[in-house]
Amino acid sequence: MLRWLRRRPWLHRLNVKPEKMVGACASADKGGMTDTQQKDVLDNFREGRYNVLVATSIAEEGLHFPSCNLVTLVNHVTNEIAYMQARGRARAENSEFFIVAGENKGVQQKAKDLDIGEMMMHEAVRQVQALSKQNHVQFLEQLYQIQEKEKKERDAELTLRQNRHLEQGEVEFHCVLCNEFAFRSSDVRRIDNTHYVVIDLDYCLRHTEEMHHPQLLGRIQNVGRLYCNGCEEYRGPILVYRKLKFPCVKLEGFRYTNASGEKNVAKKWVKTKLVVKEMTDNELDQYRKKAVEIGYVFKS
Repeated sequence: MLRWLRRRPWLHRLNVKPEKMVGACASADKGGMTDTQQKDVLDNFREGRYNVLVATSIAEEGLHFPSCNLVTLVNHVTNEIAYMQARGRARAENSEFFIVAGENKGVQQKAKDLDIGEMMMHEAVRQVQALSKQNHVQFLEQLYQIQEKEKKERDAELTLRQNRHLEQGEVEFHCVLCNEFAFRSSDVRRIDNTHYVVIDLDYCLRHTEEMHHPQLLGRIQNVGRLYCNGCEEYRGPILVYRKLKFPCVKLEGFRYTNASGEKNVAKKWVKTKLVVKEMTDNELDQYRKKAVEIGYVFKS
């Protein structure tokens, strides 16, 4: 995108001065930027040396961007919060916000879903505010009880994770480029006796979805692609099996570490010498419940 902008003479005549804005997770040879480099770009943008920024999802994070008069998302929509943050960059007077999407990307539908989600969120806030006004003391007591219960659940889950050690034969998988933790071998299952998927739904939160027109693979549909949030590289397809979405793993995109600390890379699961079980009906039911709870469902 940056090269395209720089190579258009008619944009030069319009005084378009573009620069990139990339996160620190990607390596330098992949275009990664340090915090200092990011600050320099923002300062130059603020002072007018650049007037167009081509940014990755870092533009949705907590960096202080100057007021922009045009914000465009290109085939990129994630969640309600990031969507509102990106739109909030267009703070200048008479500013505009656009989404550019390919017809098979699924971005248009996701943007519509986020618009609906945002309206529901505002309505939920309105109802909570109304409840607070009706009986403020009772409302605060109920709120405290809910927060206390959720904190206990979070603390218990955190303690469980901190105390967990790799079991004999279990390995951890990290992104081969940005080294972000991805999943454990104990969370991998086979579906339809062929495809290797991750059943820990936290894995999906560490990746960005890009949906496309469903492609039939026997009893399974390929409906999208997953990209690492750290380096934005492709990490595997999204499959639909028995009406459920599953993140499938492209193994060569990960480095795995065993209990003794040895690190390896493999292109095929058979090379890892790990025993991956077929997903049971009971595991499928548990996965379905969790997927529905967090909204990780396939909308045909």
